[in-house]
Amino acid sequence: MPESATLTVDDAIQFVVRYLRDRRAARDRERFGGGNYDVRLDLIARDYLAESGIPEYALNDAINRPDLHMEVFFAAAWELSRRGVLRPGVNSFGPHTTAPWAGGTGYSITPYGDRWIREADEVELVPMQPGRFAEILARGGDRFGSGFVERAEEAVGSYNGHAFLACCAMCGAAAESILLALAIAKKGDDAYVLNLYVGRSGRSQVEKYLLGQQPAHVREEFDRYMGLLKHWRDDSAHGRAVKITEAEAYSSLALLLRFSIFSQNRWQDLTGRTK
Repeated sequence: MPESATLTVDDAIQFVVRYLRDRRAARDRERFGGGNYDVRLDLIARDYLAESGIPEYALNDAINRPDLHMEVFFAAAWELSRRGVLRPGVNSFGPHTTAPWAGGTGYSITPYGDRWIREADEVELVPMQPGRFAEILARGGDRFGSGFVERAEEAVGSYNGHAFLACCAMCGAAAESILLALAIAKKGDDAYVLNLYVGRSGRSQVEKYLLGQQPAHVREEFDRYMGLLKHWRDDSAHGRAVKITEAEAYSSLALLLRFSIFSQNRWQDLTGRTK
């Protein structure tokens, strides 16, 4: 039987969203509760255990064991609720809406959540938990260097500490580390790129050098990632008050992750090197 430690909150979130996309929830609404829940965590846990190879006769014992997965699915549902995707309770009100024993595991999809579930891609689904951000971002360290890893870890740490302005600033700094790593790999000369960077309009000059010969679609995609990250990086350097929300900080982390993946996937195109 799988140990609960092997199932993370992010894994559970992905399973819940896939469950909803596969419309298994519609089947379960017909079987349980007369259509009053979009999500039943006990049923989701049952499917997870079944897909993990748990024999049918063992499922009832497994889902009733508090140390086996249910607490992780509750945490996943809370995270999705905190982000406005789910809400606890029934999806409609009326007499005999729900069985009393089922109330703790029943959730409904919000209007925003319905759109998010349909539109969110796998990259957006991965980093719901800050710990997973750090884990995935650290994978870029081999190519982007220790400066990138340090700033990415600071960004995640700031997010965990609710220092959202600092999180956005560090995301911008980590993005600049990626930019420098790409330009240095292309030129093969650290000193040249760093001198360019510290000069007048240095960041723009480095971007011009890196992207000058790239096709328009690559330049446009690069700019999509760097644009907002540069905005937050520059905003944090000024003395005026800036109200950064948790949603903006989370978006900044997600954008940094996307930029990291884009830069790794396009490494050879951007630098002319395979390593």
